[in-house]
Amino acid sequence: MIKKLIKLANSLDKMNLKIEADLLDAIIKKASEDQDDQGFELSLEEDKPEQEVELELETINESVASGDWVIRAMTRAQEEYVVKKERFPTLYDTEPAGDGPDGFKIYNVKPDERRAVVVTENLANKILNAFPDVSPMPNSELHAWLEENASIIPARKQSQVFAKQSDGDTSVKTKVEASEGKEFFSFEAPWGGTMPAKEDDILMIEGDQFYRIARAEFDQTYQSIDGE
Repeated sequence: MIKKLIKLANSLDKMNLKIEADLLDAIIKKASEDQDDQGFELSLEEDKPEQEVELELETINESVASGDWVIRAMTRAQEEYVVKKERFPTLYDTEPAGDGPDGFKIYNVKPDERRAVVVTENLANKILNAFPDVSPMPNSELHAWLEENASIIPARKQSQVFAKQSDGDTSVKTKVEASEGKEFFSFEAPWGGTMPAKEDDILMIEGDQFYRIARAEFDQTYQSIDGE
């Protein structure tokens, strides 16, 4: 149990959540002292750090406008992505909940129900048959196809995020955990550029467009409401 708490504390440290990590360290220290009284010794310094996460490039957003929000997720990959200035207040509280690293602040996610599609091999084959020899696939056309043909499940984002506004003079590279899943196809990202669709990825439908969330990042930040 204590080793699990140490691993959690290390993860909080990596995400620069120092207050939370210090509180958890205090709990671990008290628990280890209680066990020391029974002849059990535990050293926090001896706990091995987690292996560094291998990353891969998912997409590049080169159309970041001044005032747009750069989001850094609280995941192992700490992937960054962009939310338009006018869209940010619909997704996150506008008052920060705390300070983060590198000029970021912590913002709470507003509870809402979102629409998700799981990329299975069966679904991918249907998409490839509907869009033969098209790469990358047009976002608007594939979105319309998904609305008509895909099984859509509700999902809810549950975590806080780091966020800061851009001065517009930047591009954002989104890097996610490297996946060994088969890449079925690629499609146009809403902001330009392309995104891959791999086995077990999630396609998030938002308005009249959609985008990808890699499976590892989805599992760390979302919950499907129907339990999938």
